Amino acid sequence: MKDKEIKLIKWINGGGIVAAIVSSLCCIGPFIFGTIGIGGATSLLFLDQYRGIIIGIVITLIGLGWFMNYRLEKNECKEGTICADPKKRKMRRMGLSISSFIALLFVISPFVLDSVSQAQNKTLAGAGKVKTLYVEGMTCGGCEIGVREALKRAGLSDQQILSVDHTNPNPKKNIGSAVIKISDELGCKIIKEIKSSPGYIAYWSFENKDPCNLKSTNAHPVNLDSVKKIISSTYDPKMNKICKRGCAEKSVNYKKDEVAPNGNASIGEVTKCPISGVIFRVKKTTPKFQHNGKSYQFCCRTCAAKFKSKVKKV
Repeated sequence: MKDKEIKLIKWINGGGIVAAIVSSLCCIGPFIFGTIGIGGATSLLFLDQYRGIIIGIVITLIGLGWFMNYRLEKNECKEGTICADPKKRKMRRMGLSISSFIALLFVISPFVLDSVSQAQNKTLAGAGKVKTLYVEGMTCGGCEIGVREALKRAGLSDQQILSVDHTNPNPKKNIGSAVIKISDELGCKIIKEIKSSPGYIAYWSFENKDPCNLKSTNAHPVNLDSVKKIISSTYDPKMNKICKRGCAEKSVNYKKDEVAPNGNASIGEVTKCPISGVIFRVKKTTPKFQHNGKSYQFCCRTCAAKFKSKVKKV
């Protein structure tokens, strides 16, 4: 019985670490995506609204692990059992301490990234002519660093990036801003880079949220009747059930009018898989296939393989 409780303590603390990682994904994710240059940061946005609940779960699990260990040592350890061994007891306490420390690191990581990002901001007084870029989807310092890295990839230097702030102008709607010094010719390059990685929508004014016509430039002419024929003939209900649990994008992360035509969706946009029928977000690794001069995109390799075998019969 004691051995089972000791194993349970390990599982509980492991669960605490996993929950702590999940609680920080909405901040660490954009930081990683922006740093290495891949999109998809908006897919983690929904976690921000549950962060308080997840942190509560972390505290509960870690606290429960320590409580169970305390109860074992005080009331249930007898001579000859594992918990009565001083060395093993010390190792168990050390394991609890390490897991608690790791969980704490992930819980506070968004605050640390906030401090790191804000420390890079410069005073705007005497900066001269600057432009404010509004960015949708920013929730923390990790998002700020991801946007800052995207600005650098677009050709801006540290001196040209004066400020990146997720709290201004509208943190309730996850709209942040970047104050930068740029020439006009770099405008669209910056917006495209931010959309590519971390995957945010950026614009110069609220009146025009698509200043570079990214939606229209991505929407190449497509024979929609032909596409519908392909999709209706290749749709697989079994794959729909499987992909809904893995590939599908959460409906809270996109609007219906944001679903791009399949085969023409850019990295960071959402589209519909011809096989599973789920809405998914396009990445650099998204499988593609050409058929009769048209390009098709799939939520996973399995769907791509099924499409290749089925499309020959259409």
